[in-house]
Amino acid sequence: EDNEVNQTVLVAQLHSLGYETQVANNGEEGLRTLKAEEFDFVLTDFQMPLMDGFEMSRQLRLWEEENGKPRVPIIAITADAISRHRQRGLDHGMDAFLTKPVRMLDLGATITRFLTDSPKGK
Repeated sequence: EDNEVNQTVLVAQLHSLGYETQVANNGEEGLRTLKAEEFDFVLTDFQMPLMDGFEMSRQLRLWEEENGKPRVPIIAITADAISRHRQRGLDHGMDAFLTKPVRMLDLGATITRFLTDSPKGK
């Protein structure tokens, strides 16, 4: 998420749910961070500067496969949730979608779906 207000709200929601967070301001920064550290899940926007969420997801999936890394769940958070974009997201390796403004209940339920056996992390 490149919007500072949206970042602040999402970080506050995630902290309220008990998760640690790390923010990337664009897709390139996010991809670099994901390659350097381990994360339990990723939240991304479809539209970001330098590299959008679609391309970041595609490149992350290729990197995971090439390096024998486990698949990190990618949850797209977007204002543009029309079905054509959802399908494009799935085609690029995204796993779930939430529409802005994100309700904490929906955020928590979506994350829990992917982390039933994992400890809370970042």
